[in-house]
Amino acid sequence: MHTMHKVLNNIRCKFKNVFSFIDDVSHKKTILNKTNNIIPICCKRLLNGCGYKSAINKLYLDTDMHKTTRQAVTKYRSKIESSYFEYLHKIMLDIYTSRYPSKKKYYAVDVSTIRLSKKQAKNGYPLTKMKRYCNGYLTSIYDISSGTIISTHISKTIDDRQHFIDIIKKIDKNGLYIFDRGYISNKFIDTLLNNNINFIIRMIENKNYAKKYLKNLTTEQMVDIDYKKNDTFIKLRGIKYFIDDSPFYLITSNFNHTLTEYKQLYHGRWVVEEYFKIVKHTYNGKRYMYVDENLILQDIHLISFMHNLVRFISKLSIEFYPNKKGKLIIPHNPLTLFIFDTSKKDTYKLDYNNSADLVINYIFPMLMLLNNYNSSKLDKIVNIIADTYFLIINNRHQDRVAIFPPSIWYFRCYMSKYNPP
Repeated sequence: MHTMHKVLNNIRCKFKNVFSFIDDVSHKKTILNKTNNIIPICCKRLLNGCGYKSAINKLYLDTDMHKTTRQAVTKYRSKIESSYFEYLHKIMLDIYTSRYPSKKKYYAVDVSTIRLSKKQAKNGYPLTKMKRYCNGYLTSIYDISSGTIISTHISKTIDDRQHFIDIIKKIDKNGLYIFDRGYISNKFIDTLLNNNINFIIRMIENKNYAKKYLKNLTTEQMVDIDYKKNDTFIKLRGIKYFIDDSPFYLITSNFNHTLTEYKQLYHGRWVVEEYFKIVKHTYNGKRYMYVDENLILQDIHLISFMHNLVRFISKLSIEFYPNKKGKLIIPHNPLTLFIFDTSKKDTYKLDYNNSADLVINYIFPMLMLLNNYNSSKLDKIVNIIADTYFLIINNRHQDRVAIFPPSIWYFRCYMSKYNPP
């Protein structure tokens, strides 16, 4: 256990240096509202869906800090650029990748919509049809092999492809990026090829390449595609396969995998959808009603930071508290089992919600707050996190179904306007 505490103490030192840097840049003078106090409040608030005052009381009831008001916290937050919160997320990502490096890099990319205050219309965010909220669009890049979030950016337009192109210079060019069918276009493929980015994209059934090369195939098969770019032809690979007699079409610039592996990689892309579910339900990120756009960006980066922190502590827990039965533990989708160079079938997945509750409510304050580190208590919590892994039952799937009856909002607002009696 000594080694585990050494790892966590090193993290404490890194966080302390980051917070001191932020305080220096923000010219903070008052002791009560230093960054190492503010960020735990914000994280506890995001996880538990409580107000600032409730989060302050839970963390600082025995100190003078509990006298701090919500206005004081938000006033200090507004003085910190969101880029420093993004930097905090990158520090946590570096901590994870340096201890648990991954040779194979597969990234899932997708976009999700979040609700913002209608006052954000002045900043260029589009209003909804009912003009009660504005929409923001989160583009996230998720590392399938490690279960960590690489980057999350908010955009003001619904153009999925443009979101990714905007950040294309900052991404890892050595990875394989997996996109859903909303991304497919000749211009987007040209951009990926020009930037030497390997990709897998699902094609729409009526897309030219699907019609020309894959439409007439009656069995699961891979074929070479002559992709025309600037009057030259580039070899790409087309894949057709079936699920419940429904055809799926993929196009890829990668030639290093089998047909089965391409299928597993594409469906392994679903983990980014699970991340959006975590954002919206675990961290209450469905809507951000801030007037200050900077606070919205701060919360988005804090959620990425917390997600990677939870993944790191959970990974640490199985490193120092290995499963007694000696079975393989993989903290995410079993469809991409080949990534881990193993043929074992018994795999385990993290109970994320319970682990996040333990990490953010108990371990994180120990790492952030002065004189709050309790080694024996931390040992017990990490041991509990190791026990939250549960056995994955292969080939067990549940269909996605619509909620019935519909919500009250549906009847009061949507139906009353578009389907009047």
